[in-house]
Amino acid sequence: MFNYRKTIYFLICLGNITISFNIAAIAAAIPSMSRDLQLPDLLVSKIIPYYLIPYGIGALIYAPLTRYLSYRSVLALVMGGYAISSFICGLSQSLNYILFARIVMGITAAGAIPVGLMVIGEFFEKKIRGRIVGGFFSCSFFASLAGIILGGIAYWRWIFYIPAILGTVMCVSFFIVGKKDLRIKHKSPVNYLHIFYKPAIRHIFGYIFMISALYHGVHKWFGIYLDRLYHLDKLMISFFFILSSIGGLIGQNVGGYFSDKKGRYFSCYVGIIGLGIFTILLAGHYTL
Repeated sequence: MFNYRKTIYFLICLGNITISFNIAAIAAAIPSMSRDLQLPDLLVSKIIPYYLIPYGIGALIYAPLTRYLSYRSVLALVMGGYAISSFICGLSQSLNYILFARIVMGITAAGAIPVGLMVIGEFFEKKIRGRIVGGFFSCSFFASLAGIILGGIAYWRWIFYIPAILGTVMCVSFFIVGKKDLRIKHKSPVNYLHIFYKPAIRHIFGYIFMISALYHGVHKWFGIYLDRLYHLDKLMISFFFILSSIGGLIGQNVGGYFSDKKGRYFSCYVGIIGLGIFTILLAGHYTL
C-alpha cells in the first residue's frame, strides 16, 4: 500500500508539474510572443486574465464533481483537456484562437491542485501532511524553472507543446495506474455557502485572496515590466523569473516545515509579511 501511495503521489505531483510548466514562462514570453504575432504586448497579455479568470471559476467545479465522478476520472479528464487546449495554443497563428484555448486551459488546469490536495487528504496522515503538501507545491518550482529556461532559449510555442505531451501521458497514466483506490469518490458534502456563514473559513479565504492578489498582481506583469523599464531580452527576463522560482522552492518547503513544527498561523504571518516587504521593494529602480 505504501508503494502504491508513492505512485499516486508521484502522479499528482507530475500533474502539478504539467500545469505549472508554462505559468511563469508565459509571463516571461509575452514580449517575444507580441513580436512574433506582430501585436502590441498589452494586447497579447490578455492571455493572462483569459487563463486566470476561468481558472478561478473552474476551481469551484471539481470538489462537487468528485462526489459523482471518481478521482481517476476527474484527473484524467483534467489532463486530457489541458493537453488538447495546450496543443491548440502551440499551433495557432491567431490571438483569438489562443485566447479561446487559454480559457479551456484555465478551466481544466483548475482541477489539478484541488483534486491533488483531496487525494493527499485521503491517502496521507495529518502528522506528515504539511510536508507532503509542501513537496507537492514545490514541484511547481521545477516545472516553472524548466519552462522559464526553455522559454528563454527556444521558440515560445514549445512552452505549449511540452505541457500538451505531458498532459497526454498523464491522462493515460491515471487510467492505467488508478484502477484501484483512485476509483473512489469524495464522500463528504461540499457547500461553498459555508464560506459566508463560518468566520474561520471566511478569514482563510480572505487571506488566500490577499496573498494571491499581492503575488499575481506583480508576477503576471513582471515580464512586461522588465521589457519596458529595463529593456531586457527574453533570456535575461527568464533569468529573473528563475530567481523568483528559486524563492518559491525555498519558501514552500520552509512553509511546510513551519506549518508542522510552529503551527499554521506562524507560517502564514511569515509568508504575508515577507511577501509584502519585498513587493514594496520592487517599486524602486535598480541597476541589474
